[in-house]
Amino acid sequence: MNVVTIEIGHTYAHDRLIRLAAANETGDFYSPEIGRAFNDTAEAARLRKIAEYFGEPAIRVALVDDVAVKEAQKKSAEDAWRWQHFLNAGFASVKLGTGVEWSGLFRESDFEQDGRAMVAQIQDMELPGGYRLSQDGRKLITGSGRDRLAVPLLGFKDVDDVTFPSCQVLDTAWLQKRLTIAPEAITVLPASYEQQQRGANVLAGLMGIDSSSYTTVFYNPVD
Repeated sequence: MNVVTIEIGHTYAHDRLIRLAAANETGDFYSPEIGRAFNDTAEAARLRKIAEYFGEPAIRVALVDDVAVKEAQKKSAEDAWRWQHFLNAGFASVKLGTGVEWSGLFRESDFEQDGRAMVAQIQDMELPGGYRLSQDGRKLITGSGRDRLAVPLLGFKDVDDVTFPSCQVLDTAWLQKRLTIAPEAITVLPASYEQQQRGANVLAGLMGIDSSSYTTVFYNPVD
């Protein structure tokens, strides 16, 4: 029985977890979907090693942050096919580099509607003590003074639509999805995500997600 999902990495679509090989190189991996070879990286090898630690009961999943690239694709309709090739290479890079199945590879843009529903729910609910909305309703605020934390609900970098859900909201929607796959979720992220995850944890609590059902492990990426 699979009791946990293990997310190894959170890759932006414009990055490559493993690198496209030159046309004359055999490469370490080959993607039949795009007909290209890739070379492994120390970062990808490290993430796969972490995933192996959890053994067979863990379902490997990965998330590709494709939101900004999808926005660029939308703005450049005449080159939409070029952007799609770019996205496909990014998806293949993450799949091969992490060792996930295609069914375990998710796109952050797919959680837009769930994120919008979550924001509407938060804006309409009677918030528990210690929580409040900013005056414009775009942030959820907890604490005060040094303990004050303002969690963005709306706004995503490089997306013109000011009503687009924030990274923290989309991450929470992603966590909800993972908990439908297995009752426990473990996430391995670069240390640079720590503050963002702090905000996502606040939203998860507000959404009634038991904090004992998920764990986030931070690491320093390989140079």
